Amino acid sequence: MDGAYKGLSVENTKNNLRKYTDNIVFSQGLIPKILEKGEHQKAINWLHIDLNSSLATTGGLDFFYDRLVSGGVVLFEDYSWQGYEETRLVVDNFFLNEVGTLIPLPTGQAFFIKG
Repeated sequence: MDGAYKGLSVENTKNNLRKYTDNIVFSQGLIPKILEKGEHQKAINWLHIDLNSSLATTGGLDFFYDRLVSGGVVLFEDYSWQGYEETRLVVDNFFLNEVGTLIPLPTGQAFFIKG
């Protein structure tokens, strides 16, 4: 599926979020490999994962979860959308032994609140 998002532009994303750029790190590339090259916060309160891929979701969780503070929230965009069943499974499995609460939403999303 490499190249499936080749029509997207990081420049368009930066432009759309320009008033928030002081608080955003933009990293373009495949997850989790690109995360190892980036500059990232040591403590995270809010993490929004909308990657349309169970592999990338796992990579994102592996990379960022230890940085998520107690009480921090992760929003999963594709948690229970049709066609993304593998994403739900990797999220459920990731949090099996973690302290916190996973809250599925009727929108197809889910929140995890770290305990």
